[in-house]
Parts: sequence; C-alpha cells; structure tokens
Amino acid sequence: MSRAFLIGAGATRAQYEKAPLSVDFFDKVSEKNGPLYDSIREAIFPFFKKHQDIRLLNVEDVMVLSEKFPISVQTSFLDSIYTSIYELLAEETQSTSEFIEKYCSNEIRMEPTLFKTLLNDPRMSEDDFFITLNYDLYLDREVYAFQNHIDYGIDKEIIGTFSGGDFTFKIEKSNKLSVYHLHGSMNWERLEDNRLRIHTGAISPFYRRGKCNLCIVPPGKKKLDGFIKPIWKIVEERILQADELILIGCSMNPEDKELCDLIVKFAINRDSKKIKIICLDEKIKSKEINESTAFELNNYNRHLTGDYKKYTHGFFINGPNGEDGALEFIFS
Repeated sequence: MSRAFLIGAGATRAQYEKAPLSVDFFDKVSEKNGPLYDSIREAIFPFFKKHQDIRLLNVEDVMVLSEKFPISVQTSFLDSIYTSIYELLAEETQSTSEFIEKYCSNEIRMEPTLFKTLLNDPRMSEDDFFITLNYDLYLDREVYAFQNHIDYGIDKEIIGTFSGGDFTFKIEKSNKLSVYHLHGSMNWERLEDNRLRIHTGAISPFYRRGKCNLCIVPPGKKKLDGFIKPIWKIVEERILQADELILIGCSMNPEDKELCDLIVKFAINRDSKKIKIICLDEKIKSKEINESTAFELNNYNRHLTGDYKKYTHGFFINGPNGEDGALEFIFS
C-alpha cells in the first residue's frame, strides 16, 4: 500500500505553537522583531488600502503581488521577508544546521515529535512518501534522523555541492522515504552557476545580483523555479499511483492552482474516498485557528465534489475526550 502525505503549515504549527501560518505571518513578525516588521509595513503599505491592517494579510499572497512592486521596493521587501522567514521558521522549528546535526547525533534529546512518531510507526510502508508545501525542515529533520538520507527528487546534475560534514545528504533512488518540497526549502542554496548546494539545516538569506540565495517559491507563482518544476512532475506521477492521499494541515489555497488541480486529479482518477484530511485543531482557544479550520474545509468542499474523510482535531497523537488521535485516523 502506498500513501502520499501532503504536508502544510498546520502540521508544523501542531508541534510548534510559535511557528507562523501564512495567515498570521506578519502578526508573528511584529511580535518577534518590531523594527523588521516596521520595514516590511513601510514597503508594502502604499500598495494596499489605506488604514488596512498589514498583520491580517497572507504573506504568500503578498509575495506573489510583490512582483508588481517597483524593483527597488520589491528587492528590499523580499530581503526583509526572507529574513523574517528565516527568523521565524528556522529558529522556532529547530531547523538550524547546528540543532539538526546534534539531534541526529543524539547530543540533543527531546520528547518524540509527531513526525518522529509517525515515521517509527510499524504501519508505515516503504512505498509511502511525503509532499510538503513548507519551507521549514521539521519533517526533513525527522526523516534524516530516521534513515540518514533524503531523496528530494532533485536531479544529481544540478546539485553543485553538499554541506553538512558527516551529515551529507545522499541522493539515492533506493531511499526508503522521499520528501518533495513543492515550494522549495530553507536548506537549498542557489549557486551562481544555476545549481544548488544542499545544506543540513536552514541557511541565512542574502541577495546576490538581485536574487536571494534561498530557493523558495510562494504558491500561485506561475513561473515555477527551474529546480522545482521537475519535482512537480515526479510528484504527479507518484501521487496518481498512490492508494491514499493524506493531507495534514493543508489549507488548499485557491491561489495555488497547480496544487488544487493535482488534488482534484487524484480524486477523479483514484476516488475522493481515498483522500483523508487532517485539519488544524478546533479545540485550540484561538478564533484565528477556528477560522483557519473552517477556511480549509470550505476550500475542500469547493474543489472536491465527492466524499472524503476528515479529522478536525489536529495533527495530534491523542484525540479529544478519549477519541482516536490523528495517527489512528491515518492508518484506519
């Protein structure tokens, strides 16, 4: 049996409460780094309605809209955004190279994370694989610790060098588990010769000749990055052969048309009953999370006309009031 796991930001938020979602990203930046938030606000304020609260904007939507900004504004804006992404995601999700290397060497011990628990479940199959929309390395870290290498679906010919000492990533077709980053990853560095350097952990952002060294692409951007486009092709081939599609913390953003089309294609070819959806936890005492969960379900209902299975109690091991948790739902 083959399961395709499609991972969204909600899966990271379930483990790390301070990790941002795209809908509360600017709010998180304002809490963590006031001066950086002010610089972002000043850059984008002229392009939105007067008195509009910037903190309520979806960061990924703004990143796409920024392509229409004047070049001088666009560059400084994206520079601040990438810095914010690094600060919020790398630090809050323990995705730095230093942490990952110590974690994989067992120098750092912590309570089992949700992905670690999933990966070590005996019901996982060698044919299972992961598709992630996230830039962070929470999932990657656990896969790396589990099997000591990752198949990113990247052609060997475009990988320039590796970085990570004894923790060099191996790109092998025989990998037990694969992780496909559809929007790029914080440990992929663009090199000047149009190749990639794969790092163990997240890298600091900087601009070189008008381009950021990070290889990340917001959803809705029609021109897929040259590194990422082949990954989409691999994902489409594998997902249409999978027995089940399991979405964890994914809002199915309508702006990400390519992703929505892929999910709908699975439903048509394989049957929507083969789709399982794990939403954000409705029990979290936050109006924003409740609204986000409703937003997710509305998006699914908009795109999927048939039946699908849903679990609305979040990506947690134990469910509320003695109910089964998300893992039991996955393997049911």
